[in-house]
Amino acid sequence: MNELKNSLTEVRKAYRLLYDYQKKVLDLINFIGSEFGRSYNGGYPKYCNVTPRKGKGSLGNWAWDWLNMYYYEFNFHNETDKFSIVLISDTGFYEAKEENPSLTKLDIDKYASANNSITKLAFVYGDRIWSCAGFLENDCWQDPNFVLKNEGTYIKDSNNSGKMLFKSYNLENFSSKEETIKILKDFSNFCIKNDIEFKLKRDIELE
Repeated sequence: MNELKNSLTEVRKAYRLLYDYQKKVLDLINFIGSEFGRSYNGGYPKYCNVTPRKGKGSLGNWAWDWLNMYYYEFNFHNETDKFSIVLISDTGFYEAKEENPSLTKLDIDKYASANNSITKLAFVYGDRIWSCAGFLENDCWQDPNFVLKNEGTYIKDSNNSGKMLFKSYNLENFSSKEETIKILKDFSNFCIKNDIEFKLKRDIELE
């Protein structure tokens, strides 16, 4: 009885911690979109299914389906190009799967330890294309390992009709407004070097 009581105390703490974490992430995503002059227009989970809602779904849904900010894509697309910010809250599954290809998402006891995993934000920019399929062996954009490992990658399709850029950053580096602006400028410069005019909406001077 005491063991269950103590476990439930930890659950309550965990939910409050998750709330605080997700609120900070959402505020950060909103700030980034604003600094690039973009409006948020929806997103979706990339690790699980959409949380059951409106009386649908079943109690057989994965518990991950109820925790969909574990790995989530926030879209800031417009009519001419596409920009997304991808939150990877825990790389533990992907770190472990490299060593154990048969690992499933439900084998959480076999994930890499929390200390050996990372929390990341990946920026993705698409100019006239939003898929790597057709000019690489597979659709790398939908491969989480590609997003995780490519700190700065530029791809142009075989017909020169479009470009995609990827760059990921450890979330811990977004520790302040000043550090966040440095990262946004870094991604903007990365785009400019690859002939993409993706700039901040204003020239922000760091104090």
